[in-house]
Amino acid sequence: MRWRRECASSTRPRHSSGVAPDTIYASFGSKSGVLHRLLDVRVGGDEAPIGVLDRPGPKAVRAEPDRRRQLVAFATDITTILERARPVDDIMRSAAAVDPELATKETMHLG
Repeated sequence: MRWRRECASSTRPRHSSGVAPDTIYASFGSKSGVLHRLLDVRVGGDEAPIGVLDRPGPKAVRAEPDRRRQLVAFATDITTILERARPVDDIMRSAAAVDPELATKETMHLG
């Protein structure tokens, strides 16, 4: 919880990662860019540039002919995704309380 507060209140990434903030900004552009990339990785489960619907879980759901098993497969897949993504979403929401860039609807994936 302390880390979330620090992340949310910090205007620049901290040095604790051993990576200079300028290197982070050169790679991601902003705190928002870092968090969006992290969220993308958490939703996908890896760093592969594959759309969510093209991943094995959603493909298996679409391929399942039995509606009940399809529903179970969907629930299982979406639960796994949400469990991975929720901590990053929590960080983004905490940061949005103090960072105008993160508070926009586009940044929060609401728009």
